[in-house]
Amino acid sequence: MEIAKLPWTKAKGKTPRHGNRQDVATRASGGVDMPRTSLDMVRQAATAVSEADRCGCRRQAVQFLLPINQRRSNFLSTEPIDYPCSLYDEYRSAVHVVQSTLDEVDDSRNVGTMQLEEIGTAGVEGEPAAILRTSSNTHAAMVFPVSDQLDKLRKLDADCGKETLMVVNPQWNLTKGNLVSDFGIGPWRRKAEEFLATFEPVYVLEEHRIGAPGSLDPISGDVAGRGGVVRLLKVYNAPWLLYLVQQGSGLLFLGEFQTKPTYKDMEAAIGALKSGDYPSARSELARGNYTGKDGRQELLANLTPEQIDAMDKKSLQVALQALRLPTSGKLSKLKERLLEALKER
Repeated sequence: MEIAKLPWTKAKGKTPRHGNRQDVATRASGGVDMPRTSLDMVRQAATAVSEADRCGCRRQAVQFLLPINQRRSNFLSTEPIDYPCSLYDEYRSAVHVVQSTLDEVDDSRNVGTMQLEEIGTAGVEGEPAAILRTSSNTHAAMVFPVSDQLDKLRKLDADCGKETLMVVNPQWNLTKGNLVSDFGIGPWRRKAEEFLATFEPVYVLEEHRIGAPGSLDPISGDVAGRGGVVRLLKVYNAPWLLYLVQQGSGLLFLGEFQTKPTYKDMEAAIGALKSGDYPSARSELARGNYTGKDGRQELLANLTPEQIDAMDKKSLQVALQALRLPTSGKLSKLKERLLEALKER
């Protein structure tokens, strides 16, 4: 069964290709940052998959942040909607994202058309899953698998030979510390986890809600003062990158980790933001007396492009007013105006 392509699968321009693993690491930690659209995510994942292929990584684990619910129209939106989509709709989204990613993989591999074999159970209470395979036999992907399908994954692995095998958005739980996992206990669990550990995380994009995920503390005005929504990014052969998502005002880089950060690690990163390592612009404005020419220069000296990118509309207007600049316009225009003032200081 062939599946239809998403309308954004082939966009204008070429996906950047990279000739060695260092290129991907450099882009991820130094410039690519967090994807702002689902197409950015697809292209970034395709680059990572291609790089892993060239480095001989044939068992790949991929986790996508699916463009569903609130992210369907705005990929950076974190506000939950009243009626989220069904599990089957999530599965269909995952299949389309995988197809689009393989379409973006290095053209020289000629991945060809996709063949879809549905291996899950249908219905409202079903557990949908599929095997997606390129007609050129370069890649196979098991999408949305559950623990009961582990034997099918083993068989697929044995049949693949030199073909790259991807496990995409699995529905099982491998969290350490659980007495009983999705794979049982004792030797059954150990055997399953040892096999799955051979799949290297090639691309991971996750979203986590930490504490009370309000964008601003209602008392102090600090960015994410009482928690926040973070996104975690892992690109092949690069560190784990953590970003705070500011509802309506962009992304703020919190740090990088050599191993996958725990909930406590992410909570601590937001805590560092609250404690002053990344003071919010609104708090700086509240503490300062920025009147006169010297005061305006001091205000600009206390601002950075990263802080401006994290500011909400009210904070931007307060800063612009202190600088005697126009305060009307859209959020993007206000940021642009304040950044220009910062450059001209």
